[in-house]
Amino acid sequence: MPANITNILFLALAWTAFFVIHSLLASVTVKAFIKKRLPNFFPFYRISYNVLSLVLLIPIFWFSHSIKSPLLWQWKGTMKIISTVIALLALAAFLLTLRYYDTAEFIGIKQIREKDPDSKGEGVFTLSPLHRYVRHPWYLLALLIIWTRNMDLIFFITAIAVTAYFIIGSRLEEGKLLLYYGKKYEKYLSAVPGIIPLPWRYMTKVDAEKLQKM
Repeated sequence: MPANITNILFLALAWTAFFVIHSLLASVTVKAFIKKRLPNFFPFYRISYNVLSLVLLIPIFWFSHSIKSPLLWQWKGTMKIISTVIALLALAAFLLTLRYYDTAEFIGIKQIREKDPDSKGEGVFTLSPLHRYVRHPWYLLALLIIWTRNMDLIFFITAIAVTAYFIIGSRLEEGKLLLYYGKKYEKYLSAVPGIIPLPWRYMTKVDAEKLQKM
């Protein structure tokens, strides 16, 4: 189908709806409500949340790929090599950071196995090497991969939507992290930038280790 204004607006609304649902279900209020009303289901909440997110993404991606839209820019020659290297380095960095996360907990398997051992829904405060430079390294790496791709109009709409959500979502996420970790995260918040690295704002390895032991 062609990329007309109706399809573009529908795609923008679809992304907006997804982000609202995604953020709402991740909120402390909704989690507390589910835990109180459905305590037996709560250990399955995280994995259900992840599965639902994937299911909701399928029609959005299908709709996006069904639209034929004009190419806005395409990397060629040296710029194609540079953009590809940046994307591959971002992917490699993502894979390296996985060792600093509890994958079972992130997916929701640990909560099922241990009957939700952590009532707050967050694990131990851990900083990967990239966390010393940005508070949300996965968002940064995802944006590097997204914005180094060839860009047609539809993918541009998606890139804008995802970028906006990362900015807004990171703020919402940090509100929860402040509740969970208190002064520890407040100190981290003041020392390290959010998504975009700043040369004059970072945390040394020694300071990061001290903060994690607080």
